[in-house]
Amino acid sequence: MKIIYRIAFRVCAISVLCMALMMCQTGNKNPVKMENPIHSDVSQLPEGSAPIPELIPHFPDNLYTFFWRNWNLTTLEKMAQILKTSTSNVKRIARSMGLPDYIKPTWTTKQIYCTLIKRNWHILPYEQILELKSKL
Repeated sequence: MKIIYRIAFRVCAISVLCMALMMCQTGNKNPVKMENPIHSDVSQLPEGSAPIPELIPHFPDNLYTFFWRNWNLTTLEKMAQILKTSTSNVKRIARSMGLPDYIKPTWTTKQIYCTLIKRNWHILPYEQILELKSKL
């Protein structure tokens, strides 16, 4: 029963975050009063409790989970920016995991931001999710 409540809470939290980010991008000011609808100020976005990132049992740590969930979904530069490393290190780690050759995504972050949030909700802190969602 506890697991069901945790899943329901996370689904609700993801939905709220997606709606808040969508309102920021579209400039919809009805539900949330903001002076500047398109912003990067984290303090204006809703923030709930920040649980400790979960360790996914299939991977040795969250770094490998991050690679698995985001490879070919976002740019190498964005992954390097989130991890605070170089693109050559990103390629080296992906190669060591046996991931396929990198293919630059044809979509924009604006088109897939909900996917990025869902894939990284359990493994990245709030600030890094916002950084991943932001433009380069």
